Amino acid sequence: VKNVSDQQLNTLFNELRHILQLSIDQGGSTDKNYVDAEGRKGNYLTFAHVFRREGQACHRHPDQEVIKLKVGGRGTHVCPVCQVEAK
Repeated sequence: VKNVSDQQLNTLFNELRHILQLSIDQGGSTDKNYVDAEGRKGNYLTFAHVFRREGQACHRHPDQEVIKLKVGGRGTHVCPVCQVEAK
């Protein structure tokens, strides 16, 4: 984090804000049988590029399969090309 420039932080902040608003606009990411107060399921997972797509092709790299890793005891889905390990 200490090597991230102010410009990179600003870009990250703006992208996170955009993604959060998109998720809110789509009703969130419904898990299992959850629905909102009006009985609607969230639609945000249709935008997910890797989440719950283990074994399927990456959208950016069709020759790569999405893999599932455990990070901090939680499942994390990644494309091994898009998400490289920090050195």
